[in-house]
Amino acid sequence: MFAVLPLLIADIQTGRGTPGQEIPCKPDNEAVILCYHRIVEKPGKAYDISIEDFHKQCGYLADNNYRIIPLDFLVECIEKQQPFPGKAVVVTVDDGDISNYTVVYPYFRDRGWPVTIFPYTGIITGKGRSLSRSQIEEMSKNGVDVESHTRWHPMLTKKLAGENEKAYEKRIRKELSDSKKFLEEITGREVKYLAAPYGLCNRRVTAWAVESGYKAILLLGRGCNGINADLLRLSRMMIMRDTKFDTFKKILDRQWNRPVP
Repeated sequence: MFAVLPLLIADIQTGRGTPGQEIPCKPDNEAVILCYHRIVEKPGKAYDISIEDFHKQCGYLADNNYRIIPLDFLVECIEKQQPFPGKAVVVTVDDGDISNYTVVYPYFRDRGWPVTIFPYTGIITGKGRSLSRSQIEEMSKNGVDVESHTRWHPMLTKKLAGENEKAYEKRIRKELSDSKKFLEEITGREVKYLAAPYGLCNRRVTAWAVESGYKAILLLGRGCNGINADLLRLSRMMIMRDTKFDTFKKILDRQWNRPVP
């Protein structure tokens, strides 16, 4: 599933093919969106981060007066063209790993911080490291924003081998609509946001997502999210196993007009 991740990481590090739009911003007119995946004791995969590092990063946010804002509020600021609060940060977690429930949820709940999780719904079984329906329902009832990461985490912009245009469109539309409906049935809340798998999207997929009822799409890349940002191309910074603490601080300080080392 994550076979293309090293290529995506390379693109982000070199600045080639970065999905997010770079928008010059003023310090009080931007927000950082952080993207995590698995938070584990011993990181093994590139997109893992240790529990120790996660707590250290969250502690830095608290100690330095960063304002953790809901994704809903970021979208509202862009829609209304109103400034973000100073040092605004949105925290998101992709894929639906059990650490959403065991690490992120209790930590953010105890501090009254908002967080958005993007599980892909095909693995919501409660088996292995996957979230269960009941865990998602509990988190949603207690303030966690649950949004869509599709059904099976496909590369939305790529057809399968031998797949014609009609079959491709049908498959992608189903990925978008089924995951949305599935999560809405669990949470009883409207699913409004899509985190595009691998951070990749194009105009066709964007149009299909809008037709499915999504009002914002989150990608991966570098660059600010100012109040003039395109809601259908919001940029997130991925925090990974090899993200150094100094790099994390630079991301928060908006020093990202060059590739992140």
